[in-house]
Amino acid sequence: MKKLTYILLLCPIILLSQIQIGQNLLADRLGEDFGYSIALSSDGLTMAIGNRNSNPNTVAVGEVEVFSLINNQWVQKGSSLFGVYSEAFGASVKLSDDGETLIVGSPASSGGGVNSGGVTVYTFNGTDWIQKGQKLYGAAQSALFGFSVDINSNGNRIAASSPNISNDTGLVYVFDFDSASNTWNLIGSEISGNTSTVFFGLDIDLSDNGTTIAIGTPRDNSAFTNAGMVKVFEFQNNQWVQKGTDILGNAQEVRLGASVSITNDGNRIAVGIPFDSESTFRAGKVTFYDFTNQNWTQVGNAIQGNTSEQFFGNSVELSANGNVATVLSPSANNVDDRSVSIYQFDGNNYVQRGITIPIDGLRGALAISDSGNILALGNYLRTNNFGLAQAYDISSVLSLPDNSLINVLVYPNPTSKIINVSIEDETFLKDILIYDVLGHLILRSKNQTIDVSDFKSGLYLLKLRTKDNKEMTTKIVVR
Repeated sequence: MKKLTYILLLCPIILLSQIQIGQNLLADRLGEDFGYSIALSSDGLTMAIGNRNSNPNTVAVGEVEVFSLINNQWVQKGSSLFGVYSEAFGASVKLSDDGETLIVGSPASSGGGVNSGGVTVYTFNGTDWIQKGQKLYGAAQSALFGFSVDINSNGNRIAASSPNISNDTGLVYVFDFDSASNTWNLIGSEISGNTSTVFFGLDIDLSDNGTTIAIGTPRDNSAFTNAGMVKVFEFQNNQWVQKGTDILGNAQEVRLGASVSITNDGNRIAVGIPFDSESTFRAGKVTFYDFTNQNWTQVGNAIQGNTSEQFFGNSVELSANGNVATVLSPSANNVDDRSVSIYQFDGNNYVQRGITIPIDGLRGALAISDSGNILALGNYLRTNNFGLAQAYDISSVLSLPDNSLINVLVYPNPTSKIINVSIEDETFLKDILIYDVLGHLILRSKNQTIDVSDFKSGLYLLKLRTKDNKEMTTKIVVR
């Protein structure tokens, strides 16, 4: 009876919670900012981690490391990349879809003047990372060029913000790569905010093809002091033309636009409002908008934090189609509220799925795969001051179709020898399929006890199918 109770308790955890992928990745040295920025390839199997304060020789130069998931372990891809003294190299990072092109922001670089900022792009040649085109520098002293960066799907268009240029109003630049001359060239004019804008472009996000860009400006004063603003632009006839009207904060100091995320097609955006006090003081909020009838219309209800100074929405990431959203809460007061929450669009609203992922510290960074199944979390300001990066498979927390609801137990999990599959009515069992994380079919069986002792250690997908066309999918971990 004790064994049965254990199984019944264990199964819901397996089916309704996220599973860590690979090992924890930790900073090499105490007090660095490993995990300050983080990025994923479209499939989630390549991860870039920024450490803007890396000091391998007691001098803070900044560092970026890239990892590939191989046999459920994160293995470094190429050499570590380093900046120069005090340029905050790695403060922002993004990857192309295939994970072979990397953009790195260095907003404190002094190549164009003190703290003018800089951006460097790298491509992977099969062995190591080599620079792609020239390093780009900010146009003026204190411009902070590279504060936020992004890259399109094929790695040939990049965007970077200079939030402190032009008397703190800010500008955003977009560049295309010319392979013939090996140079990055500005396309269109610089993108600017409103006359009342301050620090335009603290967060930016490009659509998949790079023709649409969302720009967050949480310190904008157009509606109220520091109410914030989001603008979206589309590239038309060699110019950046505003798409829809401004999205503005509805009260002073709510700081709408501290984070923005846009879908691959550029027609849905998520907007973080971390200082919103609608539910309680600075609990934070996230809103979603679709582009319909030439304007941005809110989709569903806003999702909100629920404790004081939770700052829910400090970072938000959407899947490629916008159906999955992940939200960071770096709470200032309550350690239990420092977490990442997962939401799924049910056709009307974004509904929370699974349990929150705790973060041990005041700051973090988020990335999500195109499918929405893999989440990466950077956690650089932890209580022990060793930065941390982790990745999770969150597919099991996302809702299953109605025809997949069957009474099944899968145990033990994790396992090193056998997996038992118990179904309420065994006569209905059609077969059991096991796939690796790349989707390759590893095993098909009608046996309810499966020997996995010859499997490599790692994460696998188990799918059970019944004769009446129902199915259930869950994750198993082989040690």
